[in-house]
Amino acid sequence: MAELIYIIMENWEEKEELRMAFISHEEPKFGNDNGNLDLIARDLYCKVAEETKRFNTYYRTPGFIDGRTASALYSFAVSTWATPDGRKTRDPFHDGSITP
Repeated sequence: MAELIYIIMENWEEKEELRMAFISHEEPKFGNDNGNLDLIARDLYCKVAEETKRFNTYYRTPGFIDGRTASALYSFAVSTWATPDGRKTRDPFHDGSITP
């Protein structure tokens, strides 16, 4: 895990073969009928949602996430480092609905 974190922090530099393995689904990912990973993703989502409620929005209401914000996938991408799915720093996120 420490090696993967280092590779991600380095934006997959000189690790293109490994990056392509992550992109091509050779490595297990949540949402691909892997029950263990799906549970981890669900738990992470729930923890982030709970933490978000601690902060108020611009309108002074508790923050919330619901997973449906299409435009955030692009605006958040520019400030997000590389990710374990093979995405490089500042590459757009895949939205799962309007792009293949």
